[in-house]
Order: sequence, then C-alpha cells, then structure tokens
Amino acid sequence: MPVYQRLDPTLASRIVNLWQRHRLLPAQADPAQRLQHVVCVAFDPYGELAAVNSARPVRMDGRLMFEYRIFIRPRNGVPPLKLAMTRTARELLAQVPLQEPPEAFVLSFVNPRLDRPEVIQWLVDAGYRQWRTPRGRTAWIFEFDPAQRL
Repeated sequence: MPVYQRLDPTLASRIVNLWQRHRLLPAQADPAQRLQHVVCVAFDPYGELAAVNSARPVRMDGRLMFEYRIFIRPRNGVPPLKLAMTRTARELLAQVPLQEPPEAFVLSFVNPRLDRPEVIQWLVDAGYRQWRTPRGRTAWIFEFDPAQRL
C-alpha cells in the first residue's frame, strides 16, 4: 500500500515499533526523519505490519537519486512481496513532483541472501544495471526516463 508523504500517526507508530522490535534503527537514527522516507507498507492476512520500504533522496556522482531500503519480517519474506514492493516504490517515486527530479532509483544488498541468481535476473529483466557507488559499493540502479516524468 503506497503511503509516501501521507502517513497517519497510528501507522507511523506501528512502523517505528516494527523497526525497533527488529533492531533496524541505529542508535543515532531519528525515527521521525526516517518516517518521511517511507514509501509503501504491506500487511499480513491478520492485519500485522509485515513489510516497510523507504527511499531517501541522495546526491551521488552529482546526480539526485532515491536510495532504497526494504524490510520484510522474516516470516513474510516471500519473493513476490519483495518484488511487488520494490516495483511499486520505484514506479511511485519516478512520478514524485520535486523541484529537482531524481534521476534514478538505487538499491544495495545489505542482506547477502538477496545476492542470488534469481534476484539478479529479476533486476536485469526489470531494467536495472549493476553500478558502483561513489563509496565503491556494488549496487543496482534503475534510471528514470525523463520523458515519462510529470
């Protein structure tokens, strides 16, 4: 469910609780600031928050990009959910009306289990290409088509 820039306080509290329960927030992280970057959420059949993704605008190589993160509770971590949430976030963010439109959507694998042939094949099929960040990390980048922006 897309929620970018329209989180209500109840859902925001549920997201922060999920992050804290799974120790996803570093000690210095500001939950309120992180909440501003939440793009989509998903719920399990029982109404429990199962997944949250976020993207923050960052400048890399002089270009504005969305740096993407996703967390799915381990018991909900089925590949179709990961793919659907990533696709939904990317499509939504490609249309966000910002003064300076971001040029790309970037994702890095923090979890090495995601660096599998089937995941890489999905990324290639979806139009991503492997890319090296300015810090030397391997990432996957999807370039937004400027002709398709609002």
